[in-house]
Formats: sequence, C-alpha cells, structure tokens
Amino acid sequence: MDLTMYFKEAKHETRIESAKDLVESFQSINASPKVIKRELTRKYSDLSPEELKDIVNEYQLN
Repeated sequence: MDLTMYFKEAKHETRIESAKDLVESFQSINASPKVIKRELTRKYSDLSPEELKDIVNEYQLN
C-alpha cells in the first residue's frame, strides 16, 4: 500500500469516527433517533449507505 492510499484510508476512518461522535453528541442531549439519522445522512453523505446503516445499527437508532 502506498502512502497516498494509506492517507485516504486514514481519512475515511476518521470520517466514520467523526460520524459516531456526532451520534453520541446528539444522544447526550436526548435528540430523537429521527433527528440523529437525518443529520447523520446530511452531514456524512460521503459515507456509503452500508457504512451509515452500520452506524445506525451500532447506536440502535432504528
């Protein structure tokens, strides 16, 4: 793996962690799952639908 690919992967992983932080911050103020999902998909539209679904499932936003 060259350095460019390494940094792309690291940046992507950082986006996923940032999306999880967003969910946790919204949960800390008792935002509804509907609001959290809306903001998650709006702010992190660059993540794949599968990745977003994994985050939704991880935090039980269904």
